[in-house]
Amino acid sequence: MADALFSSEFRQVCSQRGCPFCSLARARTRRYLSNLLYEFTLAGDIHRRLAESRGFCNGHAWLLQHVAHLEQKDGTSVAIFYATVVQHVVARLGDALDRGWPRREGRLHGKRLAGTVLSRLRPTRPCLVCERQRESECFTLTQFLDEIEMSGVECPLAQAYARSAGACLPHLDALLAAEPGDGVARWLVDQQRAHLMELASHLETYVRKHDAQCRREPMGPERDSWVRVIEQCVGKPGVPMGLFADAAPAKGDLR
Repeated sequence: MADALFSSEFRQVCSQRGCPFCSLARARTRRYLSNLLYEFTLAGDIHRRLAESRGFCNGHAWLLQHVAHLEQKDGTSVAIFYATVVQHVVARLGDALDRGWPRREGRLHGKRLAGTVLSRLRPTRPCLVCERQRESECFTLTQFLDEIEMSGVECPLAQAYARSAGACLPHLDALLAAEPGDGVARWLVDQQRAHLMELASHLETYVRKHDAQCRREPMGPERDSWVRVIEQCVGKPGVPMGLFADAAPAKGDLR
């Protein structure tokens, strides 16, 4: 059976617009960043981890800034985190200069310095939040598939999903990459085709109503279809970053 907290959270996001897997990932990532700001600003292990990854990735760094501005009204925690990152970079640059500054008779020679600096600057670990988000998304996908495999497509979780906007294509890729049984796979594909056919119809209507002869027709549910189709193809903004940074996971990553 699926985890009770997961089931509750998943059914809740199914009532929101767009891919429920994206919605849950964004909510959990934001909650994790908030926890970092409030509870782990001075945690030595977090600071060491951030030094290794040279801070956060672009998307998560700016999300951290947004959360800090919204919840704390200032940037003290962000400043404390990134002071460690900058100090680490300064130390690595100094080390690179010491190791990669060959001289011959008092003059520079060769082209080793740039390569030495680059090798010392490169992060040795991926973004901390990307790793956490990947773990969270894998858990979500596993719980979802396990519940449907065990309880069938008539169970409350599956029916909540059926009433949602369906998975974005990246999350559908991940669900199918986990190789569910044929019955579940067919159900997932049938759900996706129905959502995509409706979206295609909305897009056609949206385009038609922008024709000069139809401009007086009021917009209906197709009004935001041009935004929804982007989300359908690539996921919500900033998601999925952790799970699909390189490629969709193999079955072993999920089950």
